Amino acid sequence: MEFKREDYIYLRYVEDDPDNLIKKGDIIRFSKKYLIRNLVNRQFGNLFYRNGNNNLFFEQNPDAIEDDIMYDKVYKSIQVRENINQEIILWENDYLYLDDWLFEHLSQESIQIIQNLNKEYLSDNNRLVKLKQGSPDVYANIRIHFNKGEVLDFTNPSTAILFYKPYFLQLFANTEIITDEEKKQIFEKNFAGTIFEKEVSECQFEQATKVEQRYYKIKSAYKTKDIKELNKHLNRGYICEYTDNDVIRDKEGYITYIVYTVEEDKKYCLDLEEDYLTIADRLNSNDAMKVYLEECRKYLKESDEFHKKLQAEDEKEEKRLYAMYQKQKNNADIFPGTHGEFKHSSDEKSTYDEKYTLQQIKDFFKQLSQMDTEIINHLCIYGGTIPYLLTNAMESRNFGDVDIFIPIEFMSKFRDILKNEPSFEMLCDSKKYTKFSMLTTRIPREPKEIVVNENSNLDIVQNLFDTFTYIMAPPQLKKYYVDDDGKVHSPIHYHKEAQLPFYRVLQDFGFKGKLFGVNISVFPMYEYENDIMAKSFNANNDTQYLLGIKIMKNTKIKDFVKNVNLCGASLNILPLEYTIASKQGAIKDKYYKRFDKDKEDIEYILNHKEELGIDDNLLQEILDNYPDYSVSIAYAATDPVEIMSGEAYKKLVFSDRLVT
Repeated sequence: MEFKREDYIYLRYVEDDPDNLIKKGDIIRFSKKYLIRNLVNRQFGNLFYRNGNNNLFFEQNPDAIEDDIMYDKVYKSIQVRENINQEIILWENDYLYLDDWLFEHLSQESIQIIQNLNKEYLSDNNRLVKLKQGSPDVYANIRIHFNKGEVLDFTNPSTAILFYKPYFLQLFANTEIITDEEKKQIFEKNFAGTIFEKEVSECQFEQATKVEQRYYKIKSAYKTKDIKELNKHLNRGYICEYTDNDVIRDKEGYITYIVYTVEEDKKYCLDLEEDYLTIADRLNSNDAMKVYLEECRKYLKESDEFHKKLQAEDEKEEKRLYAMYQKQKNNADIFPGTHGEFKHSSDEKSTYDEKYTLQQIKDFFKQLSQMDTEIINHLCIYGGTIPYLLTNAMESRNFGDVDIFIPIEFMSKFRDILKNEPSFEMLCDSKKYTKFSMLTTRIPREPKEIVVNENSNLDIVQNLFDTFTYIMAPPQLKKYYVDDDGKVHSPIHYHKEAQLPFYRVLQDFGFKGKLFGVNISVFPMYEYENDIMAKSFNANNDTQYLLGIKIMKNTKIKDFVKNVNLCGASLNILPLEYTIASKQGAIKDKYYKRFDKDKEDIEYILNHKEELGIDDNLLQEILDNYPDYSVSIAYAATDPVEIMSGEAYKKLVFSDRLVT
């Protein structure tokens, strides 16, 4: 694979760019393909690439020259395939050009929204504006339409401002494109000694984009074992510091080579090489390939030895576990049978196999009623235990865990109370999975908590510096972290977060634990629009799902829950009519882990219908508003998180699911 000059664009700065620490005359390079693909912003994608559809015809311009990158040069025309009437979201710091073209493409309501937004006017004619407010702080959703056959004219400033990324417009305004003979000379010097990592057949790593590498041999005066010491010799060490991934060491551990890797979709600053050449000499292509091949062989050898070691350890562990299994395989406490199959415990403590007598459940509720009054008044109990307790039954089937709903705003307080309860043991906490997938929610700050930065110019400079720092930072420094209070922070934009009217915390999908010797499942309950919702989770050895549960449609919590006397305590419950509806749904959908006990519970409720005060009209009302799929949305705790509909989740776990 060869490098081609026409695949790259070279830009020279015509004035200093102190925000990005670049001087006048510095040269940067982009892949031409990357530039053309990324010139446009999110609004372009939101409008014309919805649901995987390309709603545009691109006609290439045969007369375009090598260094053309703007859309009006690269394409002869860009035509809309179908009528489009799409909502897009405006955010703070978005740019717009307020002319007739824009207003002709907006609904009247959208024009009104733009006119009412707080704006900064950047041109004498007051047409070019920068939004000083937008989503999510205010409603800034506008609807824009295009007719089938309409041609996008990127020479029109309104089109350009709406669809081009402001970053590139500013960059092109501050640079000039290097062409012809000068570009040829720079290209030949730039790519001398460069190799493609993917070319080597012995060490074929899959890459999403082309990866070019340059190798530099450390001068003898700078050979060291310490990367920090090596970095001290760089003029821009705090921007492009070396790590263990960027250097090659000899057998004694001395750093002998620097490896500079450039991905196709990244900006490359040519002047950075001057820093490398102060402490190293650049290798030609043949020598660079030899070093690379040797590193590949070393990697493959070490990798093979590592996997053999792991395999040997796995085989040893497998033999140990097999011997333990043979010794304990008939112990029902360790391997409880489920439909003829053994169910092995995962690293999470199982909450599904322990059973409790009716008396144990009664004792549990008596102790529960002695806890903090504020919390007890907001708990809502659900499940098959309730009808037996309300009728003061003397015997019944055995029970599994006790299901508890609690208003989402009281979850944190309930967790704090349980921390100080000696009998409480956490078995499985959803926050472990929300942290892995970084599912967060916004909590409004008190006005006194918001830091006001009165120096707006300083804030602009700081934001630009933060952005640049974030781009240059290694991946491990870009990850969000969670403090002791559950608040989520960006490691780089920490100071700016204090100025926002909200902070982010991990979403709480509940937990499973043991309280007063009985397993409990605690889930947050809340109202969304007109529906009663809850959060739940389903975790086993292989998969973890965080679930949004729809309890009832068109219903308010205050009108739904009932307050009853349960074992001498005043507690809230979900109505027994709802219990009937949900258990009938479980039987219909063949939840085999609940099938027998659900049939028994329904039979008991109906046999004590008058004593329990079952209201046929309320039952019918609940059935009318009972959701088709109790799971409305599911998040697979993966990185990145996978989102699926309730119907898709139901099909996925239908044959063997744990109902939470």
